[in-house]
Amino acid sequence: MTTYATLEMVKERLAITTTAHDTQIGNKITHADNWVNRQLGPYVTTPLAVPPQEVKDAEADIAAGLFREEASGKFKIGRAHV
Repeated sequence: MTTYATLEMVKERLAITTTAHDTQIGNKITHADNWVNRQLGPYVTTPLAVPPQEVKDAEADIAAGLFREEASGKFKIGRAHV
């Protein structure tokens, strides 16, 4: 599945230069992509064939935010807040 954001875009936002968190970041990109497509779905056919840069950037920002939240221990996707 192709997402709007890339691993590199999200890692840049997080200032991560290693591959240690690539799997977790990839999961966050997938979650962000699903959310973006659900938001756009009522208005356009998704996934977008040629997404504007704003959509790519928004998805990367969302994925980075999800990663930060989970890393802080405040939020776990699919799990109750502890």
